[in-house]
Amino acid sequence: MTPRSLGYSFHLVDGRISCRITDNILANGVIVVAGPDLRDGRFHHVAMTLVRNSGTGGHLYVDGTSVLTFDPTSQSGDLSTPQPVLIGMHPHYPAIDCNFRGVIEEVSIYNRALTAVEVKSINDAGALGKCGLAVPPSVCLNGAQVKVDGQLTSAFSGTANWQTNTVTVSSTTNGTALEIGTVFANSGVLLDSFTFADLGGPYYVLPEESLDKINGVEALGNWQLELWDTRARATNPPPSVVKWQLALVLENTTTQPTLLTHNLSASNSVSPGHIRYFTVDVPSWAHFCTNWLITASGPVNLLFNQTTLPTGTNAGDVTLLANSTGGIRTLASGGTPPLVPGATYFLGVQNPGALPVTFALEIDFDVTPLTNAISVSSSLASNSVARYFSYDVTSNETAVLFQLTNLTGNASLVLRDGLPFPNPGSFDYASFNPGTNDEFILVLTNSDPVPLRPGRWYIGVFNADITNLNYTHRRDRFHQSLSRSIHAEQQDSFHSQQPRCREFG
Repeated sequence: MTPRSLGYSFHLVDGRISCRITDNILANGVIVVAGPDLRDGRFHHVAMTLVRNSGTGGHLYVDGTSVLTFDPTSQSGDLSTPQPVLIGMHPHYPAIDCNFRGVIEEVSIYNRALTAVEVKSINDAGALGKCGLAVPPSVCLNGAQVKVDGQLTSAFSGTANWQTNTVTVSSTTNGTALEIGTVFANSGVLLDSFTFADLGGPYYVLPEESLDKINGVEALGNWQLELWDTRARATNPPPSVVKWQLALVLENTTTQPTLLTHNLSASNSVSPGHIRYFTVDVPSWAHFCTNWLITASGPVNLLFNQTTLPTGTNAGDVTLLANSTGGIRTLASGGTPPLVPGATYFLGVQNPGALPVTFALEIDFDVTPLTNAISVSSSLASNSVARYFSYDVTSNETAVLFQLTNLTGNASLVLRDGLPFPNPGSFDYASFNPGTNDEFILVLTNSDPVPLRPGRWYIGVFNADITNLNYTHRRDRFHQSLSRSIHAEQQDSFHSQQPRCREFG
């Protein structure tokens, strides 16, 4: 059985306009076809109007002229349907491929039946569209736009009545082009009665030569302006400057804060009366953070705020160091102000003096340094944050072994050369042995992916169990003279280590 649709359909049959109306999905309803063959490659205006309770309430129009009047009263039932409105697509596509082959524009659905005069007026408006009607719609969305030197600066919508729009533009060069026109050439919006008015001063004149030579120079001191205007062309009366005034706008800008990283000093300078800002991202495992003003060429204040940039007067501002050229202030999770794990806090180096100050600043979290062949015993609660250690590899070390022993639960050991701190999802090396098996990582000068090299390495211990665990952490280093014998003795025990290491020695 041929699929049918409930409701309205307005389409083409062999190039002629046709409509179908049915209040029963199983019935054909009213089907009519009329008008000329429209397959001539030109645009045509077609319309269908319907008054359902009138025996002559159905009309089909082509190019503003009625081509058929028909009776729709046999379909007196409910024509509503949950299906979407389709334009150019057959409702049973792809089962039935009768989609429209052509171009459709200016589709409108009205909540009443237009009169024959209204249909003809829409057709006669042609390319002006519906906004070009003698009585256009209340709002014509295709409005006008303003361009300055080809750049769009503003736009406004047309209405059925004349309205006044004010557009403010600034000319930066002689011969600036101002364009005011419709969004589309055939939008139907009419423009009339343009008036130009000067907004008045103050007037800003760009200098004849670049001011880059004074970029970054302190504003303190005497400034002089030479005004030389040769652009006036009047001769009667001779040109003259009525009055002028020099105004300096001193901009007190706030620079973006610098992110401080664990164990990496940051050097900078701060002008008199200004503040240089920094941010500190506190890891979730940190319990302490040392804020270290390493050096300063003049007295400065080290300011703290947990939520915003400190100025010395903001709510929550705390002065960690006052009038200092070097000092340390440690924040603790239970101190005042408290260190908040997982949060970000702000530091400001304030220069209260009259001269610029250069300084160096560093922050350090509670990372335990390891010493060769000395064990460190500790414990981790279940679901707790990690415990971090560091070790400084020297240039004469050819192999380093990191171990977790005496485990009472399942632990993970991760390792990275330098920052950021390693974790079980991001590391250079890791050991994930199950249960209470020892964890160990051996790194050599020819290991892959990261060879052993001088510098600070960071080790993270994670509790992978649901219970608390105890462990002993040990680090052993080896020199070139011992490397071959160690490889011979330990080859099997390190064979399954992740990731694998190449032979050394």
